[in-house]
Amino acid sequence: KACAFVVTNPFWHKPDYAFELTDGAKDQLGIDEAEHVSVYAIVTLREPFETSTLNLKAPIVIETNERRGKQVILDDAYPARFPLGGQKSEVR
Repeated sequence: KACAFVVTNPFWHKPDYAFELTDGAKDQLGIDEAEHVSVYAIVTLREPFETSTLNLKAPIVIETNERRGKQVILDDAYPARFPLGGQKSEVR
């Protein structure tokens, strides 16, 4: 059996998304340079689609040369349920 997740680039939905990996995570993944890293957020699909969310609290980080990845839990104040469309603002 296979397991699959819907993922997206979190920077498309929250351009100011930023975090530091621990030295332990960098060592596990073999990360030497930032340009060899891809970051993805898991999407929780909901009905209606506009209520779908991203998990910004636990992104998937992949070292692209050796193709090693892991999900990391961030200590930052990012939510596990960020609106897929970004922060909603009230229309006045």
